[in-house]
Amino acid sequence: MPRRLLPVIALLSMAAGPEDIDAILERSGIPPEQRYPRGYSDFTDPLGRFMDMMAAGAAGDAKALLADACAAWRRRQPNTAWSGKFWVRNIEVDLNALCRLP
Repeated sequence: MPRRLLPVIALLSMAAGPEDIDAILERSGIPPEQRYPRGYSDFTDPLGRFMDMMAAGAAGDAKALLADACAAWRRRQPNTAWSGKFWVRNIEVDLNALCRLP
């Protein structure tokens, strides 16, 4: 069965949580041997560190940082022009959906 990418709408309609991180990384096409349960980042900001861990395929670290990343995004969202969307390989990740923000 060929792999299919879910439309961004499907990502937005999913209930957000740590299990969504696994789903995003699974659909991103990062080969299992390149996924790491732990990653490394020198970002001290929880939001930047979360994005770095997602990009590295480090699901364990990303899950551990999700609550702090969402708190940082909630504080910044009203004062930024950035939409909160970023890419993990070929999957668009929306912080508003992941953090359950309107």
